[in-house]
Amino acid sequence: MVTILITLVVILENQMVTGYSMMGFKFRQKVLTKRTKMPNQEDKQFKQAIEMLKSEDSGERFRAIEILAHVNKASAFQLLLQALKDETYSVRLQAATILGNLADKRAIEPLIQALEKDELGYTFNDALIKIGRPALLPLVDNLNKTDNQETRKRIIRILGQLGEMDAYEPLIQTWDNTKDDNIHGSVALALGDLGDNRAVELLIQLLKNKSSVIRVNAAQGLGWLKNKKATEALIEALMDQEQEVRQCAASSLGQIGDERAVKPLLQTLNDNDNYTRMRAAEALGRIGAIEALKPLFQIMLDSNDAACFSAAGGVGKLGNLALEHLLRLFNEDVSEEVYVRLIFALGEGRSLQSVQLLGQVLNDETKPIHIRESALNALAKIGGNQVIIPLLIALNDKQKEIRDNVAKILGLLKNASAIQPLLEALQVENNEQTVDIDYALTQFGEKAVLPLLDIYKQADEKLQRRIAIILGDIGDTDLS
Repeated sequence: MVTILITLVVILENQMVTGYSMMGFKFRQKVLTKRTKMPNQEDKQFKQAIEMLKSEDSGERFRAIEILAHVNKASAFQLLLQALKDETYSVRLQAATILGNLADKRAIEPLIQALEKDELGYTFNDALIKIGRPALLPLVDNLNKTDNQETRKRIIRILGQLGEMDAYEPLIQTWDNTKDDNIHGSVALALGDLGDNRAVELLIQLLKNKSSVIRVNAAQGLGWLKNKKATEALIEALMDQEQEVRQCAASSLGQIGDERAVKPLLQTLNDNDNYTRMRAAEALGRIGAIEALKPLFQIMLDSNDAACFSAAGGVGKLGNLALEHLLRLFNEDVSEEVYVRLIFALGEGRSLQSVQLLGQVLNDETKPIHIRESALNALAKIGGNQVIIPLLIALNDKQKEIRDNVAKILGLLKNASAIQPLLEALQVENNEQTVDIDYALTQFGEKAVLPLLDIYKQADEKLQRRIAIILGDIGDTDLS
C-alpha cells in the first residue's frame, strides 16, 4: 500500500502543471499526510497558489483557488476572500463555493458585500446558506442598512432559505417598513421558503393583493408551506385574471394534496393557458384522485394537446390506479410519441412491476436511442436494487451515449454491486472520454478506494493518472 501511495505522489509531483494533477490534488494532499518526511509540502503548494493567482489566465487563478481550499493557513483564507473580487466570474464563484464549504464565520461579511457588488450576486447565496445560523444577524443588519433594492431582495431570499425561524420577525418588519411591491413579493416567497406556519394567514390575504407579483409569490409560498388552511383561497386563485397566478395556485394545490381541490382542478384542465393546464394535470396526479384518471388519460393520448406530457406525469403519479391501464397500452399499437409518454408515466409511478418491461426497452438495441434513454430515465426514477440488473446489462451497450448515461445513473444510485462493473468499464474505455464512469466511481466514496488501488497496480500510466484523479475527487477518504 505504501509503495502504491508513494508512486502516486511521484506521478502527481512530476505533473504539477497539468490539469489532471490539479484535479487529483485532494488525493495528493491526503497521501502527503501519510508521509512524515515532507513537512514543507503545504508551504510549497501555498507558494505555488500565490504565483498562480498572479496569472492573467483565469484558468490558472481558478486552479489556485482549488489548491487554497486544502491549505490550512490563515493567509490562504485571506486569499480566498480576496478572490471574491476577481475580475472573472468563475473564479469569484469558486471562491464563494469554497468559503461556503469551509463554513467560517469570517467569510460572512465579505460574502454579503459581494451580494451588492457582483452583478450575479445570487451565486453567493448558497455559500451564506451553508454557513447557516451565524449568518442570520449579519444578514438582517445589512438588510436594514442597504438602499440597494436588488441586494435587499437577495438577502430576503437567503433569510427564507436559511430555515431559521428567528428570521420570521425581521421578514415581517421588512414588509411593514416598505411599500415596494417587489420587496413585498420577495418577502412573500421567503415566508413560504421559511416553512413557518405563522405566515399562512398573511399569505392567504396576499392572494387578493392588487400586485400580480405579490399574488404569484403568495400562491407559491403557500404551496411550500403545505397547509390545508390555504386550500379554499388557492381554489379561488385558480380563477385569477393573471395566468401565472393560476399556474402557481394549481401547483400549490398539488403540493398541499387536499382532495377538495380535485373538482376545481379538473375544471382547470380546460383553462385557455397551456401552462396552467399542465400544472393542473400534475397537481391532480399528486393528489391521487381516481376521478382524474380518465381525463388525464385522454389528454396524455392527444399528441396535439400541449399538456399531454404533463398529463402523462399526472397519470404516473396516480400509481396503482393507473398501472394496469399503462401496461395494457404498452402492448397496443401506439405512436412513438405516445410510447415515450407511457414510459415517462411508468417512471413517475415508480412501481417495481414496471422494472422488467422498462429494462427490456432499455436493452433493445433495435429501438431508437431517445426511446431507450426514456426507459433509462424511468428506471432511474424508480430506483432501488431491482433496477440495477438491467442497468448493468446496458453498461455494455453498443451505443456509447447509453453506456455513459447508465454509468452516471449507477453512480447516483450508489449500489455497491455496480463498483466492479464500473471498474471493468473504466479499463475497457480507457482510450475514450468516459468522464461519466469516472464521476460514477467518485460517488461511491471510500467503498471504491481499495478496488481502484488494486487496478492501479497493473494499470498503464494513462489509467494511473485517471485513477489518481478519481481518488482526488473522492477526497477525504481514509487511506490508512
